[in-house]
Amino acid sequence: MLEIISPEQFTTSVWKNGKGKTIELAISENGTIDSFDWRLSIATVSEDGVFSNFCGLARNLILIDGNGIELKHTDSLLNKHSEDRLQQLLSVATFDGGNTTYGKLINGTITDFNLMHNPCKFSANVNTCNVRQTIALQPCDICFIYPLINNAELTTADKEAIVVPAGNLLKISKPQCGSFMVSGEQLIMIHLTEVNAS
Repeated sequence: MLEIISPEQFTTSVWKNGKGKTIELAISENGTIDSFDWRLSIATVSEDGVFSNFCGLARNLILIDGNGIELKHTDSLLNKHSEDRLQQLLSVATFDGGNTTYGKLINGTITDFNLMHNPCKFSANVNTCNVRQTIALQPCDICFIYPLINNAELTTADKEAIVVPAGNLLKISKPQCGSFMVSGEQLIMIHLTEVNAS
């Protein structure tokens, strides 16, 4: 099943820490800000600070506008520290949502695209491309395509072409091997697969 989710269908919510707002693009069935299996969102970060805690979730953060952000992660249980520096458009940081993560803006406000998911229920594969490419979608339970600036085009196995407008989110349920090709540039592609699904 194909569904194009337009910006008019997105919703806005306040961050868990109350310091900003998030545009929610899609969320798992019956999901809420406090309980979900997966969630896609966009947020604008205008000041340095500690990220909201999402213990039990994995986070993928993608830079979609601005000069970048440095992320410093602290795992207090394992006493481990790590860093990510997102400066190139569509660069990705993957980290534990339960870590204490401090974001420091490199030079002004940024906007990021977020995928958060429960790794006990779903595995996630996140890919981005800046230059124009044609890519075969991989088999999974749910696939999302987000064209950042220019329209993308989805081609079915029957050679039907479907335009995905920039800034809209395409959701595909259970794509099979060879069933879809996507063409475009500055794309975010997400494949979610249920863990231990039969």
